[in-house]
Amino acid sequence: MKKISLLPLLLFCTYINAQSKKSYWSAGLNPLGVIEVIPAIGPCFSYRISPRFEVWSEASYLFGGPNRIYDWQHLKGYRFILQPRFYTKRGSMFFIAPEFRLKHYSYKATGSFINSTIGDTLNSFPYQGSQVLIGGAFVVGGQIVLSRRHHLYLEITGGIGSKVRHIKRAKVPADYHYYYYRRNAFSTGYNDDGRIDPYVPLGFRLIWKLNR
Repeated sequence: MKKISLLPLLLFCTYINAQSKKSYWSAGLNPLGVIEVIPAIGPCFSYRISPRFEVWSEASYLFGGPNRIYDWQHLKGYRFILQPRFYTKRGSMFFIAPEFRLKHYSYKATGSFINSTIGDTLNSFPYQGSQVLIGGAFVVGGQIVLSRRHHLYLEITGGIGSKVRHIKRAKVPADYHYYYYRRNAFSTGYNDDGRIDPYVPLGFRLIWKLNR
């Protein structure tokens, strides 16, 4: 009876041992992140739990680049991405994944603020701005082998999703509200608090499999 009761535990240990032999860590970098509108640089890591499932994430530092948004200065922040990846079949290098994305950055800028109660406008008024963007997407991707020992890969991903933008502006006098002229509904929404926009996440990353 004792042997029968220990059978499920033995099977579980055997399963874990089999999975651990096939699991491995990977690390990588997105070299094209520095040419994004808001440049980003940082590592990505993944853990291949089984031949068909992997948990992947990336943490990046955001900074101001030559493509300045409006008159923003001293921009800095971070971006975090998480993907549980499902490979199409055993041994496949193609995967699908839902993606969660969080971005936060702060900056110094100037703008127009209106107090409608007293009919006053502050032009070119300096303020401290911060934005949080939360998004989700459906992503597909694949890997191309770059080394003979199958340790170095080029990973290409693409997808479609949506994001919502939350904006805060500090050091503004009470009862004054930010004002700007939006040309049309399709204009860039960097100044629209609460705006929901589509986004198309694209990535070209170099991946190194660590303990395969």
